[in-house]
Amino acid sequence: MAATVLRLVAEGRLSLTDTVEHWLPGRVRGNGNDGTRITVRHLLQHTSGLHDHDSTELTGRTAPDFERHRFDRIDPERLVTAALEHTPDSPLPTPTPPTPAGATPTPATSSWAPSSRR
Repeated sequence: MAATVLRLVAEGRLSLTDTVEHWLPGRVRGNGNDGTRITVRHLLQHTSGLHDHDSTELTGRTAPDFERHRFDRIDPERLVTAALEHTPDSPLPTPTPPTPAGATPTPATSSWAPSSRR
């Protein structure tokens, strides 16, 4: 998944500084979650604050439950819904403004990709 996202970044089709709200308008909000503050970079770095559910929440907690559900495909929409049923696991990140075109990113900035794609 990360390799595909990074390829899209290299092609200029999305930016690491794009927010979740940009790509999934209105989808990531509630219970303290806010898609306007979470970027693609946060998702790739696992620093979005979104609840990282234990798979047993969806598949059961016993060995027989595991056997029954181990090959189940869990729809991504269901995973998002499950995460949003909880408050964030950590404080919400603050998106860093994109680096201006032609500028050299520093450790304090978060974008190595062009941000003019929108």
